[in-house]
Amino acid sequence: MTLLELEKMGCLFRVGSDVKSADQDKQGRVRILYLADIGEFNVRYRTQRFLTYQKAKALKCIFLKPGDILIARCPHPLGRTSLFEPSKGESVTIGDVLIFRNVLKQVDPRYLCYYLNSPIVRAQINRFSKGSFRDRISKEQIGSIKVHLPAIETQRRIALEIKSIFGECDSAIAEIQKTNRTIEHYRESILNSAIRGRLVLSNNLMVSKPDESLPNMDMPFALPPTWTWVRLGQLLLSFLNPCVDKSRHLTSDIQMLGIDYIRANAYNFSPIEKTNKPYAFEPHLESGDLLFYCSNHKVNLKRCIVFKGDPALVHCQHDLFR
Repeated sequence: MTLLELEKMGCLFRVGSDVKSADQDKQGRVRILYLADIGEFNVRYRTQRFLTYQKAKALKCIFLKPGDILIARCPHPLGRTSLFEPSKGESVTIGDVLIFRNVLKQVDPRYLCYYLNSPIVRAQINRFSKGSFRDRISKEQIGSIKVHLPAIETQRRIALEIKSIFGECDSAIAEIQKTNRTIEHYRESILNSAIRGRLVLSNNLMVSKPDESLPNMDMPFALPPTWTWVRLGQLLLSFLNPCVDKSRHLTSDIQMLGIDYIRANAYNFSPIEKTNKPYAFEPHLESGDLLFYCSNHKVNLKRCIVFKGDPALVHCQHDLFR
């Protein structure tokens, strides 16, 4: 049995509506579901685009009903399928989404949704896909994929069992994510204690006095008496001397370290660019150098790493501090 054969038996199998940006209306009550809203198994409701009811009728849009199966014709991943269970009012979808509406008693929509999301069907869809800009699949290609339909009672039992096991998986994933957040907070707590001088116990609990050589320097917290405050600029070798820029010609003797080297505390030499000749004031990177990314992005500002050395002679780009 295929979806095209089920269509001939009375099921609705259509491409979504041709809705353009000019048709949208913020005051409308009919939600437009885009590709971003089509998840695997469930509608995600990520976009906030609407039509008026009158405009939707004028465009001859198909109003979605409970149990409708929505199939994404574009990645990622290609062919992902959602079961529409309305919770946000009336909805329609666009031409990049296929709508299948079952009217037959021998087909369970939830089972069919799980079936179309299976790796076997996904592999067939990937073989059909084509496109110059991004992969797409047509109604005829998806409709020609064979669907195995056991007895309706068996379909329902399978769908209920999948839903139950998926619920357990979701609970396990939530616990793992919670544990990961706890571990991250624990790491932050260790680092916070370390920089405050509390990680390694000291016999002298007296608080250090501010260094008089650093006038008007705000001290965010107190330090042990043997610790000293210094400005970070005093430690940055390249704070006053710019690092290698990208304008130099390529050569084979010296390599330049890009910002991709600092990525989630992982060593990544992609890309390594060549530069022509070093300046006397700019020595090569050495093992133990601390590199961090100079950027106004709040995530990038957190990126720093210790350079462990590499056989190649490398410099760092202008957006890295050493």
